[in-house]
Amino acid sequence: MTSSAKILLGTSHLTAIAIGLVFSQADFISQEEEPPTIPPGTNRPAPSDQEHRDDHKDSSYRNDALRTHAAAWESLKDRSLPKKERLGVQSALLAEWSLMDLKAAVEAALAEADDDLLDGCEPGILNDPAMAWELARSGAFGWETAVFREKWISLVSKEDPIRIFEILDDVSLAERGRAVSAVGITWAELDAKASLKGEIWTRLAELGDRTDGGALRFEVASAIYHRITTEELESLISRNSSHQATQLLAATQALHALYAGEEEFSEVLAKIPAAMRGEFAVTGLRALNLESEHALPMAKIALQEGRLDAFSESHYHDPSLEDNFALWALGLPDDPGLIRVFQMAVEQSSWADFGKIVELVKSLPEGRKRDHGAVALVVATNSGAGELKNPDAIISLIKDPLIKATALAAWNAKEEE
Repeated sequence: MTSSAKILLGTSHLTAIAIGLVFSQADFISQEEEPPTIPPGTNRPAPSDQEHRDDHKDSSYRNDALRTHAAAWESLKDRSLPKKERLGVQSALLAEWSLMDLKAAVEAALAEADDDLLDGCEPGILNDPAMAWELARSGAFGWETAVFREKWISLVSKEDPIRIFEILDDVSLAERGRAVSAVGITWAELDAKASLKGEIWTRLAELGDRTDGGALRFEVASAIYHRITTEELESLISRNSSHQATQLLAATQALHALYAGEEEFSEVLAKIPAAMRGEFAVTGLRALNLESEHALPMAKIALQEGRLDAFSESHYHDPSLEDNFALWALGLPDDPGLIRVFQMAVEQSSWADFGKIVELVKSLPEGRKRDHGAVALVVATNSGAGELKNPDAIISLIKDPLIKATALAAWNAKEEE
């Protein structure tokens, strides 16, 4: 029995009573019309040999039922029912109405002030998820389509999680993140022996092959790391060897270790498998406050593994973090490898407050950081972060001939555009 059928069994009786009550008092039915003789929710007999006649009867019944539900819904607006009772009747009506005309039922629910009424449309969504998604994808409900889309994702991620992977390209990155996060929770809560668990895990791991795979992997790891034990995580690591699964597990283990406490983090960091070190560091830096004592060890691992993407993730473009990023990078040891992180920090931080970062670079003492900070300002200017009022003065701060040549070449390229 489908989920929608189970829900319907619990509501059809209430719906019949509710509609009967409404019809017994309603003045919206003309005297020439009679309510349907077949109450909503009643199972109709299977088609006979006279299919054309049955089709006509079915169509007539459906139209009558639709009119009945719509009229009952309108009538309820004039009834002085206690809120709890009214919501119960409305939800029951929506449960059956959504199976006959999902769009109309959703429109009725969205028109009400109570957002919980959309829950009543769940039977119709689950009855035909593909059709329901087409309503969401096409913007059928105007600006409120986003509310319906969230309902669809929340419901289908629990009841039909594999279907979520089919709609990821239809939504924004933020919605994608919430969708795969919801599937991750479903995976974590499934019984270990459930056949679907393995299929969901494979699909979650394969997200890493997408161009936005890093961001989605972080969302999944964030959803599952606190829902599995250390033993379960270690078991998964021992049983998964594919690159995609390894990266997802590395991200999950990083979060698991970070929030378990300093002692466990240090222990995990010391024995992290080579294939997982890069993703472990990327995830750790993304999740960490840059003031954390773990940030520098993570930064060093990321650099050792060639994962400069650890320092260019989208969260660093949050204006509330960008100044911290530049100041944090300024405090890194004056190391040839780490200096690259400082240059990236200056470039990205300049988008938040270009003038402030220019003054920061100008205030640095002569040396490697000032050289790289100056060339970073030229690169940032070329990218549109801001405009250098006196580029010669900035370039003159650079003492390393090779770095100065790089800055001059970048500036001349901008001038020639």
